[in-house]
Amino acid sequence: MKIKNEIVTQNLCYTYEARDISNFNCSELIDSENIADNIIAILCRIKDIDAFYQKLMQKLGKLESKKREDYLRKLFYLMRLRPNIAKILKQKEKESNMPFILDREIDPLYREGLEKGLEKVKEAKIVIAKALLKQNIDTEVIIKSTGLSKEEIEKLIPNQTN
Repeated sequence: MKIKNEIVTQNLCYTYEARDISNFNCSELIDSENIADNIIAILCRIKDIDAFYQKLMQKLGKLESKKREDYLRKLFYLMRLRPNIAKILKQKEKESNMPFILDREIDPLYREGLEKGLEKVKEAKIVIAKALLKQNIDTEVIIKSTGLSKEEIEKLIPNQTN
């Protein structure tokens, strides 16, 4: 790891050992009564993924809906740092009775992904519209085929004066 291991200022000199959390056993964190500890355990070494998943779902299941959503959002964020574990947990979710339920309308990660996806769809529609324009296809047909507005298509026509 290339993490700084000291703090040095005019009045302070402090050194410490930086350690990789993925090498720690997660049992203490998953056994903690603090749900935040349970969520952070995803970053540690997990020996028994089935037991880990069961404990985590049991604890999340006891939370009221808003708190569960908040902690699930945090879990999903941390799972991005552990893609192999995330893949296993998503498989477990499919097999279990308790899905990861989030209000997708307020989840910032979901919304960000949705917006990026919609941008890519829009870009694809523009590429299709340009190809159809090159083949001299009627604008009304392009509108119906792509879902783009007349104004959007007119902007794509070369040498179009406004």
